[in-house]
Amino acid sequence: MKKTLLILSLILTSSIYSQVISVNITKTYSFQKHGKLSYLEILKAQDTTKEQATDVKYRLDLNKKTSTVYMDGIKINTLKFNTIEKNGNEYVITIKDKNIYDGTILMTKFTVDSSKNLFVYQWHDDYYDLTIVQTFNQTMAVTDL
Repeated sequence: MKKTLLILSLILTSSIYSQVISVNITKTYSFQKHGKLSYLEILKAQDTTKEQATDVKYRLDLNKKTSTVYMDGIKINTLKFNTIEKNGNEYVITIKDKNIYDGTILMTKFTVDSSKNLFVYQWHDDYYDLTIVQTFNQTMAVTDL
């Protein structure tokens, strides 16, 4: 009986405290620099910069450990998190993904901090030894389900 109550309690707790972070993006800023660097190093000094108007939405479901991206209101894909680390309001999420330029597999990293309205997307391209970082004009909403 105690085991049943414990299992039921864990199931209810995980569903009660699940969280979804929605990020609606209107402008994307892309930064690149040669080397395997942190996003902070890239933002301080980059080799190239690009700005582009966008209509993108990310939905990060922390309970299901998934990231779903929508472009112009159309669902593009849903990917599973490989890792998720939480430090206060900041989450660092890694996802195995395909490189949009050449189809190679790479690890992308999201850094999300709802208290600072921070959403950073970065990946390292081993072939070109290039770190790409994207920051955004966005609105962020956190929903506790």
